[in-house]
Amino acid sequence: MPMLMRLVQSGRIAGELFGTHEFALNDILSANDTFAEAGKNNALKAVIKR
Repeated sequence: MPMLMRLVQSGRIAGELFGTHEFALNDILSANDTFAEAGKNNALKAVIKR
């Protein structure tokens, strides 16, 4: 597992700091659509919350 993922998983770094877009779990299709056109939407990382 990459170092960044380990730091986020352990809670030492908040994963939300890296997200450019945030979606609820039930909006995962919208997240996919946003990321499909990442350049148009300036999407770098999508955060999916439960």
